[in-house]
Amino acid sequence: MFWSLKIPANTPTPLNCLEDLRISQATLGECKDDKRHFVKITYMDLIEDENRTTIITSLSKNGESSKTLDVCFDRSDSLTFKCTADVYLCGSYIIDLSNFSEEEEEEDEGMMLPEGWTHDQVEKYLSGQDFVEDSDEEDSEDEEDEQKIREIEEDDEVLEFKDQGDVPQDILASIEKKLNKKRKQPDSKRAGKEPEKKKAKRRDSTEEKTPEKPQGKKAARTKKTKSGLIIEDVQIGKGRPCTPGKQVTVHYIGRLKKNNKVFDRTKKQPFEFRLGVGEVIKGWDEGVRGMKSGGKRILTIPPKLGYGKRGAPPDIPPNSTLVFEITLVR
Repeated sequence: MFWSLKIPANTPTPLNCLEDLRISQATLGECKDDKRHFVKITYMDLIEDENRTTIITSLSKNGESSKTLDVCFDRSDSLTFKCTADVYLCGSYIIDLSNFSEEEEEEDEGMMLPEGWTHDQVEKYLSGQDFVEDSDEEDSEDEEDEQKIREIEEDDEVLEFKDQGDVPQDILASIEKKLNKKRKQPDSKRAGKEPEKKKAKRRDSTEEKTPEKPQGKKAARTKKTKSGLIIEDVQIGKGRPCTPGKQVTVHYIGRLKKNNKVFDRTKKQPFEFRLGVGEVIKGWDEGVRGMKSGGKRILTIPPKLGYGKRGAPPDIPPNSTLVFEITLVR
């Protein structure tokens, strides 16, 4: 997958790798002077547990204005580039497609089927073919049987089916079977209502499972934007709200909504990016806008504002809804 990044002159440019990355070329932008410009990168040394800065190449207007590189970084690396002139980097993400295909096969094998459906029926339905749905004998009875059952229930009498005249015996047997089954049900269930005791128990269990939300400066406020993004303000910060084009610094935890699995998070070093210019996913550019220093938000990001149909394997499957807890440092 192709990758590119512009490094503005004298501007630290952060990058958070979501996949293994190979940088293959560096090209000098418009430059008036003849000086040699060094492309520097700051990264976290996991062995020493400290930030280190190194030079990956040098470029000049009258010398080599473009160079071929072979510099690789692991996923989840937090990098910061800097140069004294505009520089354009390009390369590609290194994605293991074999693992991706195996995950898709595993998901297909564990696919949840609608109740009463078979694999063949699902495949025919998805391909647009007609099929006859298997059903119980009770579901295949005609409207005449249902009408007779309603008449019998209204009278609420024990019927002697031998006195039904010319009604076929198979229809009588079907009616008797359905009637006996419905009479065994509680009155509340027959009327389409749930007993009060069960309702109360269900409410209690729901209240017990409701997690307590963190208490911030104000009560949490939730809103849903036109794009489908859900923003929950857990804690309102102080100062001026951040706006597009500003450099912001955050701590965050990213989870998959379907199983609450953490796929990414900041540690000691916070994450920096320029808001509203496409350095992060669309859900972040929209959801972080307006936050204040010290504020905390929970963003529920639909696939179209995250990583879409492709996902970011192996950590983020295709069409994943993501939940980010974001705290704005500054």
